[in-house]
Amino acid sequence: MRHVNGVVAGIFPHVTNPENKLQKQIGIPDFYYGDPDKKLAPAGTWGMIQDVSSIGKGVIKANAPMGLKNIAAFFSDLLINLLCIAEDMPQYRNRVFCDTTRKDLYGMPALMVHHRYTARDLAVRKALYGKARGILRRAGALMFYNMPIETFSHALGTCRMGEDSGNSVVDSRCRVWGMDNLYVIDASVMPSGGSVNPSLTIAALALKAADEMKG
Repeated sequence: MRHVNGVVAGIFPHVTNPENKLQKQIGIPDFYYGDPDKKLAPAGTWGMIQDVSSIGKGVIKANAPMGLKNIAAFFSDLLINLLCIAEDMPQYRNRVFCDTTRKDLYGMPALMVHHRYTARDLAVRKALYGKARGILRRAGALMFYNMPIETFSHALGTCRMGEDSGNSVVDSRCRVWGMDNLYVIDASVMPSGGSVNPSLTIAALALKAADEMKG
């Protein structure tokens, strides 16, 4: 799994952060479990919306098309950005595998990641986009721009935790089924991705497994 992330930028008629404070302070969990009114599709979990800072003017100028660099940098002061973190569903075909046709720096088969989103995953992000635009519109934004995030952050799964050795890799203690002294303590044991940064959950799992090994 890997969260379906995207940013909705709202352009305001005034400078949005004149005191230059860190903007990543607001989280909106109203849509974590989908549409609260149960009227909008898709059904089931949607995700989180949170504010996120604009990237620096230098980065914007470096990546904007020629002729628009200064204009794009100017508009960065007028933005409020809402990050939409949608939960994607685990799929059997999404996996980590060895590609014997490629070699790494040590001559070993290269480790590859295969990941694709389902149509529902993308529909969830689109639904969060709509909610984020509504929030920004009511706050005073005049125009909007959606920016999908393509980086492969928050990778999760492939060694999932469960109560049955027939359909999981580790038990509730993060111990690999059938092995007395083998533990997996990273994000790969998570059976679902949720809709938030998994770092604290990973730390909690590692501490739990450490206590188990210490005992």
